[in-house]
Amino acid sequence: MPKDVDFRPTGTAPLAKSKKIKKRTEKIFGKGWTPEVDTMDTFVDSSWYFLRYPDPENEKEFCSQEKLKKWLPVDLYIGGAEHTYMHLLYARFFIKAMHQMGLLDFDEPFMKLRHQGMVLDKNGVKMSKSKGNVVNPDDMVKKFGADATRMYVMFAAPLDEDVIWKLREFIGFWKKLPLSLILLRSRRLTQNIRRTLQKRRITPNRRRTTLKWKRPEVIP
Repeated sequence: MPKDVDFRPTGTAPLAKSKKIKKRTEKIFGKGWTPEVDTMDTFVDSSWYFLRYPDPENEKEFCSQEKLKKWLPVDLYIGGAEHTYMHLLYARFFIKAMHQMGLLDFDEPFMKLRHQGMVLDKNGVKMSKSKGNVVNPDDMVKKFGADATRMYVMFAAPLDEDVIWKLREFIGFWKKLPLSLILLRSRRLTQNIRRTLQKRRITPNRRRTTLKWKRPEVIP
């Protein structure tokens, strides 16, 4: 590997500014040949930055030992199955290396892993930009609103199971949304009344005689 590499972030790969690797490539393959400089997977770049989250304004060290002990390692990591052999693999490499260097007192970044299901199209194929079968949530928000879109994403399937995106089911969520809002409002109304009674310290007998209101029927 060449030593004339500047690792300061500029938006381009560090190897792109190395003159030695360019000369070496032309010496081996001929004039006009250029080396591959984008060699780092994007998962590598995102494998260590979470160590900075507990102490982002610290200018003396990447994170104080006190905050490291308080917030890390991560208790639960939720991600897709692809993260297991890419992002998590690189993250473990970074953490174990920093542990051997004495920067961390733990050698595992995440204590527990739970997979989330994949989002599939109506034919059961994984949604991907390269396949052109992605349903843009922004389009659904414009047509049906943000609340219906959130409800469908959250309740279409259990967390660890795949979701087959079906427009018919999505419309079903959208139609049931007004009823859900009514039930939610009824529950909030009941809670507000209870808080008011507790603040005024009204006894049960006085509550029945002085306050006349019918408790809404709320589905738990």
